[in-house]
Amino acid sequence: IAIILCVKGMVERGERVGDVKGLEERFRRAVESHRRGDLEGAGRLYREILKQAPGQFETLHYLGLLEAQRGNAVEGAELMRRAVAVNPQAVEAHLNLGNMLLELGRAEEALKSVERAPPSVRPLFLKPSILKP
Repeated sequence: IAIILCVKGMVERGERVGDVKGLEERFRRAVESHRRGDLEGAGRLYREILKQAPGQFETLHYLGLLEAQRGNAVEGAELMRRAVAVNPQAVEAHLNLGNMLLELGRAEEALKSVERAPPSVRPLFLKPSILKP
């Protein structure tokens, strides 16, 4: 459903979109690979999806998580920023972006990210590690 909603928005903006069923199937396979720990295969599939649907929130979000899992928090945070730009109300993306920025030692940026998050999720960012002097 998420792929279909993303594609609908892309069509409304006049963007070209490939085969929706193919995107859904690729996303399903990517998530399965990711869950099995096949980060290489999942990453390849996520990137293929983003070539056809660059604004697909779930794909940006999951690829951001995957890159963070691989130890590439910089790229993970950039992908998560893109995900948040697509869906600013996505609580999990804000939380993950904040955590990635903290992991990178960028507490001030993490706090700025919190300020852009929906007010209802802001308390979830207040980790003791941020508040210590």
